Amino acid sequence: MLEFISVFVYGLVAFLLPIAMVVTLAAALHWGQRRENGLMPYLFYPVLLIVAVTILLSGRNLYLMSDLALVVTVKHPIASWISRLTSVIMLVVAGERILRRFFILVPSENALKPLVFAFCFYCFTNVFTSALLAEHTSFSHDYFYMAIAGGAVLFASKRDGDVAIISARNALFCLLVLSALCILVKPELVLSRDYQGYIPGLRYRYAGLSNHANAFGPLVVVFLMCLWIQPFKRAWLTNFSWMLGAFSLLLAQSKTSWIAFILCFICLAYFGHREFLKQRLFDFRRPNFLIGILLLLMVVAMALFILIMFGSVGDKLNSYLVSRAGNDLVSMTGRNQIWDVAIQEWKKYPIFGYGLTIWNDDFRAQIGLPAAFHAHNQFFQTLASAGLVGVGGLITYAVMLFRYTLKTAESSKGLSVALFVMIFIRSISEVPLAMNSFGPEQMVHLLMLMVIVANIKRESPILKMNTAPLHTSLTPVRSFN
Repeated sequence: MLEFISVFVYGLVAFLLPIAMVVTLAAALHWGQRRENGLMPYLFYPVLLIVAVTILLSGRNLYLMSDLALVVTVKHPIASWISRLTSVIMLVVAGERILRRFFILVPSENALKPLVFAFCFYCFTNVFTSALLAEHTSFSHDYFYMAIAGGAVLFASKRDGDVAIISARNALFCLLVLSALCILVKPELVLSRDYQGYIPGLRYRYAGLSNHANAFGPLVVVFLMCLWIQPFKRAWLTNFSWMLGAFSLLLAQSKTSWIAFILCFICLAYFGHREFLKQRLFDFRRPNFLIGILLLLMVVAMALFILIMFGSVGDKLNSYLVSRAGNDLVSMTGRNQIWDVAIQEWKKYPIFGYGLTIWNDDFRAQIGLPAAFHAHNQFFQTLASAGLVGVGGLITYAVMLFRYTLKTAESSKGLSVALFVMIFIRSISEVPLAMNSFGPEQMVHLLMLMVIVANIKRESPILKMNTAPLHTSLTPVRSFN
């Protein structure tokens, strides 16, 4: 009797769910028929909520775990249901934007067509061919989320870019506040101890409410970038946010995040204050500031020269390289072993790769690297999972992204370039452009696309027409002054 009831319930759900999805999409399409702005920018809230709830309910104890075993692989039922609900919301919200574009005949943007083509080509070569034509074929609903969300973002409005920055700022601010509160209430949930880092005397490493400190650090950098572009209305809240972000970034002890922070904020400072720099830094009629910078660089170079010549830096460098921290730096914390495995798998299956199931539980057990959840490098990940076909799609998409970040550098006040720099640096040791999952990494990717699309659409064709000469004939024009 219980089996009959279970089968009946599952059958009823299977019957009603497609109908509910169709009705919901129709309602969403009707709602967005006369609305240019969508709900895609608000997805930062539920996605980061999943991240926080997953860690809060995981019961992990970083005091007892090694640095390479921080990733939570088993979700609490509550976190799983929130994840499923978020997936449904994302499909409805993204589907509404895509259907609106094709069925309500929204005018297309010619300036975005190359980027749309590159994104579709990247999805095709890194998801479709890798799932169906690789050595180990597979199918999962996870493969569709990022492709659908990215396609919807490419049809975003001008205002969606500004809303996305504010939503990302607010959601990340809540994540940082909750993580900081956990230090006071349950420090073992967010802090690992006995870490040998680069800050003398600091033996703690801050992972926050994320899987790893190396995943938490980039989120902090993105938060600070959004805060730079869109500060809070209250000055005290903005100042508190800067202090919270600086504290979180410092305690995370993520070297790549520190480097990304410096480079990203150089981009924001340059493109956001370009006219000021032209007037002050590169104005040779008033060279005092430039001369001061050059003198400071000369003093620093002289100090480094003296240290190298007379400070026995070579011996200290050798002793550092043989230490654990030095070995981690040279070998990228053991990632060179993972890269060797990725190259070996590509040599076996060079055209379409191993498949999207590479680095799953069975594969990690087979190679003896339980902590290798991916290739820890975007290029090697694509090479191993999708082969040369996937690498072609990756290169095409990366080149097109770089082209559009340069196009929108000034109008976005450098944010598009800064996000591209962040993703590029992350791609050296992580996989920020993964298409077979949907999480914080993918949200940073979507944020960059939203910023690019919004700022491309701000370039009005009328303004471009006004840049042409108004009078091309030789007849003199009478002045009305």
